[in-house]
Amino acid sequence: MNHSRSLAHSLFFLLTLSQFALAQWMQPVVPKAGKNAIQTAGSAPADAVAVIAWNWREQFDLVEAVEVARNAHGDDPKPIILDGLERELGVTPESFLKMLGGAGYIVLFDRPMNAEAVPAALVLEIRASGGFQELFTTKSKSLKTSSGSGFSLATNGKDYFGHNGTWFFWTQGEDNADLCVKNLSGDGRSLVESTAYQQAAKKLGYQKAGLFTFLDYQKLEVRLNALMGSKKASGVWGVGAGCIDFTTGRADGFITPGPIDAPSKKAMLSGGTLTPDFLSTIPPEISSFFAVDGAWYGRMFEASMRENPMLAVFAAAIFSEANKYGSLQEAFSGPVALGTNVFAVGLQKEEEEKQQTLRVEDFFECSHHIQFLHFQLKEKFQQTPELFDLLKNHGLTKCCREADLEIPPCPAAQQVTYRAEVSQDNAFTLFCSGHHHPTPEPDQPTAPVDDPAEVPEYKLPPTQTKTPYLYAQAEIRDVEETHKILARLKDSSTPKSRDKCAENLKNIGTALEMYSIDWSGDYPPNLDKLTPNYLRTLPLCPANEKNVYLESYKTGPTQEDGDEQTYEVYCKGHQHPELEHDRPYYDSRYGLEMGVIDPEVALREESLGSAPSEPTLYEVSDLKAVLDTDKKQLRVVAGKEIRRETVEERYNNPLESGLLQETLEWAQGELLYLAYSDFSSPVSFLLSKKDLALMLPQPEEVLRQWAERLSSSHTDTLLAIRSSSQGLHYRARGVAVSAATLESLVSFLSIVEDPMTTRARTQLVVCKSNLRNLATACEMWSIDHDGRYPDHLGQLAPDYLARIPECPAGGRDTYSDTYSFQKLAGSPDSPPTYRFYCRGDHHRPAGMEENKPAYNGLVGFEE
Repeated sequence: MNHSRSLAHSLFFLLTLSQFALAQWMQPVVPKAGKNAIQTAGSAPADAVAVIAWNWREQFDLVEAVEVARNAHGDDPKPIILDGLERELGVTPESFLKMLGGAGYIVLFDRPMNAEAVPAALVLEIRASGGFQELFTTKSKSLKTSSGSGFSLATNGKDYFGHNGTWFFWTQGEDNADLCVKNLSGDGRSLVESTAYQQAAKKLGYQKAGLFTFLDYQKLEVRLNALMGSKKASGVWGVGAGCIDFTTGRADGFITPGPIDAPSKKAMLSGGTLTPDFLSTIPPEISSFFAVDGAWYGRMFEASMRENPMLAVFAAAIFSEANKYGSLQEAFSGPVALGTNVFAVGLQKEEEEKQQTLRVEDFFECSHHIQFLHFQLKEKFQQTPELFDLLKNHGLTKCCREADLEIPPCPAAQQVTYRAEVSQDNAFTLFCSGHHHPTPEPDQPTAPVDDPAEVPEYKLPPTQTKTPYLYAQAEIRDVEETHKILARLKDSSTPKSRDKCAENLKNIGTALEMYSIDWSGDYPPNLDKLTPNYLRTLPLCPANEKNVYLESYKTGPTQEDGDEQTYEVYCKGHQHPELEHDRPYYDSRYGLEMGVIDPEVALREESLGSAPSEPTLYEVSDLKAVLDTDKKQLRVVAGKEIRRETVEERYNNPLESGLLQETLEWAQGELLYLAYSDFSSPVSFLLSKKDLALMLPQPEEVLRQWAERLSSSHTDTLLAIRSSSQGLHYRARGVAVSAATLESLVSFLSIVEDPMTTRARTQLVVCKSNLRNLATACEMWSIDHDGRYPDHLGQLAPDYLARIPECPAGGRDTYSDTYSFQKLAGSPDSPPTYRFYCRGDHHRPAGMEENKPAYNGLVGFEE
């Protein structure tokens, strides 16, 4: 019986507990901000396309940052942004920030995009709900208010605001507001349930994340394409995520590949080839550099061209100019590094100038010591004359000891260097023995000096600081091709015979004008009349050392005005193979005409020789390049007054930064981009400054604490990107990690941009080319039809155009029905002309307005 009662009690307890648990499970769970930005992002709606979340509780104090900004202005007016915030909020920014919890996010929902209501929201965590409620009530007096699901709501018809004491949101549109209320009340699914989010959080594994970003590229691309009326999707990218810890200066992130097996995807995952061997040859004095794997970018570009043949239009223009002096693809294998020593040199120069200033101060202090000692000895000699005999016979040290005088040390030598010299007339002089000061002669300063003007002029030695310069190095694939490019570049910077010939013609033209002034506007019947009064001798063409100008000279009246005299003179024959016959040419009306230079002939005429076997210097203007055949490396220095030794020195220094070594291990031999800057010197320089308050208008103590915080973390900044089968991965470290991450990633991704964007720009280029071809055909029609233009574009085909072209973005002829012939608006005095444009909104992805690009016969393309 007792057992049955115990069992009944147990069953009743379990039933009650299960009911309580079920009730609790069915209650909505209000999202929490969590301990870091990754957890904060997890509270966003599950269908988020993009989330930028932050959680700065343990990262830094925003209230303190605002106070520092105020202190920076001292008695000046408040900063505009702080003043504006205070005027808008009705409370000080510090008071407002104290109401917030330091966490929040911006989210883009997976909903159709339109201009009326962007499917996005700003969500902020609330810390002081009472004060926030009061502020919310005050600011929403003029708005329509309501409540529901524990939220106080307000709207102006477009913008919606709401808070529940834990969260505040701002969004546009009633549907988006309902989604925010549902999610923040715990009634909806959160991003933390997403598999992609869970994988990102696990892969990054940050315990302290101040900022976290999450993007679903596939969903985002679908929404953007729908907004622009396109159904195409590249599918190259999958999911991207990254986070930053501001306290330690760390940032990590990745972008996974998408589902489509495109050539560009294969190229993207092919891995980089930046190696420690290549990076270790960068000179140690280069304090800031970035290195890229050019071969990886080349593979990406070639793959994009296979996916989009229209890119060949760009490629042809790019490579024809880049390969003007030889094939860059054949010459170089891929890895390239660019850097500068500006940071290191600037601080070294500052230190040298500081030391030189100290040397001057030491000189004047030493002069003061020796003058005062001389004065003391004179007084002692008047009191005790025998001390002078002691000085004369036994020197300064013994004399001062007997006179109970202390000889001070020279401040520059940090030891006693003063000596005495007695002349025949018993006058004594003191001097600093040796050459411890920046004076032309040793044994300075001296005493006595009755006139301050007699103090010897001090001359500071020149600083030993190296010249700031830009540095570049590249790995060579083909030594011969690289030599050919360098030799042609060098040759292109030296004067050619055609240039000297052109200079001869200019001198002859000047002499002819001087003759004309002296002879009432007439030119000489032949060039011999110019010597010796206007030219010492007639010049010879440098190509054949002959006078080829005499026979070509002609003078006479112009056809337009029979009274005006003119002349022409040129290099007769074909003396310069790269130019046309009878060029260069010069006449009195239009001056010099070189004609068209044939680059193939110009290059063929060169005698380049074979590549050297030893490191060789090539100088082109301010560029100095060394071709190192042993290392198969090209090193280039750009800057004025660069010593030859700077580039001829064969660097072989291992990477000294532990941060770089750690990053190379992380890259696993797949590194394709590396940006590095060493800020240790600037931080040390800042800490050594005694006049911080003068450098910046902020309190010295605040600046010192800030500088010490920087020096306690990494003082070098780094961003690295590697490629693997799992996608692209990036890592950033250092005091400027946030700025470096954002700036460098934007730069990097602008090169490896979405093929959709590249396609849109290419289509715009082709469309503009179509308009230009139509305009050319209209002008040709006009020539054949007494200045009249066609009634419609159809009249241009097939005589002037094979057919009317189609816009590649619109997929049809978007030009014919826009053709018109009339006076342009805003130009009533101009003659009528034609105008046509690309009808529709086909080029909005490339940044163009509707019905653009447009072309008219008066000004060309309309901006």
